[in-house]
Amino acid sequence: MKTRSISIVLMLTAIIAASWLFVSCPNEIQAPRFGSLSLSTDGSLSRTIQPSGELIAVDKYRVSGTGPSGEYFTPVESETSPINVDGLIEGSWSIMVEGLNASGTTIATKTMTVAIVSGQKTDATFTLQWLEGLGNLDVTITWPASTTSFTRIQGILSQGTDEIETFDLLALDADTSGTDKTITQSFVGLATGSYDFVLTFHDANGSRVGLPYMDQVNIYDGMSSTGTCTIPEILLPVETPEISPTGGRIEIGQQITITSASTGVAIYYTIDGSIPTVGSTLYTGSFVLEKNSTVKAIALDPTRFASAMVSATFEVPASAPTFSEPEDTYDSPRTLTMSTATDGATIHYTLDGVTDPTKDSATYSSALSINENTTVKAIALHADYGDSEITTAEYLIRASAPQFSLDDANPYRGTQQLTLTSATTGATILYTVNGDDPSTNGLTYDPATGISLSTSTVVKAISREENMVDSALVTKSYSIPPIAAMPVIEPEGGTYASKQTVTITTTEEGGTTRYTTNGDDPTASSTPYTVPFDVEVNTMVKAITVKDGYWDSDVAQKSYQIQAAAPVFSPAAGSHNGAQTVTITSATSDATIRYTTDGTDPTGDSPIYSSAISVPQTKTIKAYSSKSGMADSNIVTGEFVILGTSGVSIVNPTHFDVALQLPAGWEGAIVASNAGGTATAVVTPVPADGEVTYTWYLDGLVAKNNA
Repeated sequence: MKTRSISIVLMLTAIIAASWLFVSCPNEIQAPRFGSLSLSTDGSLSRTIQPSGELIAVDKYRVSGTGPSGEYFTPVESETSPINVDGLIEGSWSIMVEGLNASGTTIATKTMTVAIVSGQKTDATFTLQWLEGLGNLDVTITWPASTTSFTRIQGILSQGTDEIETFDLLALDADTSGTDKTITQSFVGLATGSYDFVLTFHDANGSRVGLPYMDQVNIYDGMSSTGTCTIPEILLPVETPEISPTGGRIEIGQQITITSASTGVAIYYTIDGSIPTVGSTLYTGSFVLEKNSTVKAIALDPTRFASAMVSATFEVPASAPTFSEPEDTYDSPRTLTMSTATDGATIHYTLDGVTDPTKDSATYSSALSINENTTVKAIALHADYGDSEITTAEYLIRASAPQFSLDDANPYRGTQQLTLTSATTGATILYTVNGDDPSTNGLTYDPATGISLSTSTVVKAISREENMVDSALVTKSYSIPPIAAMPVIEPEGGTYASKQTVTITTTEEGGTTRYTTNGDDPTASSTPYTVPFDVEVNTMVKAITVKDGYWDSDVAQKSYQIQAAAPVFSPAAGSHNGAQTVTITSATSDATIRYTTDGTDPTGDSPIYSSAISVPQTKTIKAYSSKSGMADSNIVTGEFVILGTSGVSIVNPTHFDVALQLPAGWEGAIVASNAGGTATAVVTPVPADGEVTYTWYLDGLVAKNNA
């Protein structure tokens, strides 16, 4: 049976008398004890990095030697000890013992000089030594993939106080497989022997974190030592917490989360920039920052080193301003107010649509009047917050639409004067009457002249003012049909002493004439004119021309006044011998006759003639006839001179006034026939010879002409 041990001891016993050699040797090389210190549940960890056990275990031994005179014996191989060699010549022998592995390769050897005494057994103990030479090393390092506390691994191979090899490995270069990260470091041509192998861990700042990992490496001639260093989590600090987001400007109400790749740890944090401790706020879930803050956090596990502290500075913007009016196009000026949900924030704004507001911009303090196109930009500022987002709104204000003085609900008769106005001060009104768009082909409205509409017309108009949106288009369709030609009524209106025959004509082709005689304005349903008709009483004749698609013509009218027949005196006026009884008649039946006998013109208040008038002496009778529905007749004057009682009378000639100058004593008395005295005619003005003719009457008889 093979026995493996840490060292080989050969005992050679020389038995001089018997002349043979006995060699006793354990069958395994003793490897030195070694170990490494690391924290674990049992507080210790022992490892060795070397070739596989089959390569470095002694499977059997081989003994060979050279005698004092060059003698030698056939090498003896044995899997057990002691090994006996007999028949050696007395003297000093050089004995070499080799240790062979299972492949028959010598892996250790020892040569010693042994004295052989004849007949005696010589015992010798050999401690085999590794063969000197060079070997290789392949070390695989693995650790939890969740570990981020270090970024660099530094390795040292040393013997005693001498550093033989050093190396640096970057965590980023490791391969990830499942839940682990793995990286390999190889060395070629290391001298055989035992080495201390130490790994230390460093963060991104170069600081060493956690505890070192220690192991032992054995290098054998011509062999590769391989091993895996599994870094236990207990050697490393708790993973540094991660704050998400990592800092900078965040949205209002955005959740802040803190996590650690290490499980089962407690996270403590602060938001005022102070160093977190176990007395700080315990993280239990995401939270919201109300204002600018610096969040600092650590993760703790009572069995491990505390994590590194993580810090993130956040800028929380103030609440963006809100506007009382939504961005839009408006038909009238607006009053705009601004507000922010951030208490104590100041709102600054610009109105030019280009400049972004800053702390130096206008400060909002009261409502703004938006009277024209305006782009408002506003920002809220507060010392404890980041600047808010800029709120921008474009307000477009339409000019006030034109107002039309004429409605288009009904047709219009004849030429109309249309005026346009706008409530927007200073606005220009553009219009068209041909159907075009006034915004591009409009005429400029002149309030001094207005717009004259004589036919059916579509009027379109807008108001335009600088830095305002053109007003809404106003369109009105005016119906102005043509007017039929006015008819002609003949004869001319006036006062006539007898009935008149009336004719009505029109020049409107296709038109129909309709008329009335009762004073009412004719309509399309009035009596159509066909033939002339007589007017025998006062009559207002009115007529129009009617035609489809046309306005009825203007009303033509003629007023006919037909006089009642003038009164007739019987007997006729003139000189009469003796008193007369005068009757007055009119050819107009039922006419009323009014009269006077004092020489004044009769009126409606004068007496109505009802019976004959007695004329005992010279009188002037005036009378006229009247009848409802007819014009009064002319006043008829009848001078009745009663001879023998009238005294002297003078007929005045035209353009002259003739007065009778009576002799003294004649005034007021009847002048008797053949009475003495001379009556004189006084003519004013004084006529030239032959220019005036007058006649004197005495008792109704011609007494004197032109004298």
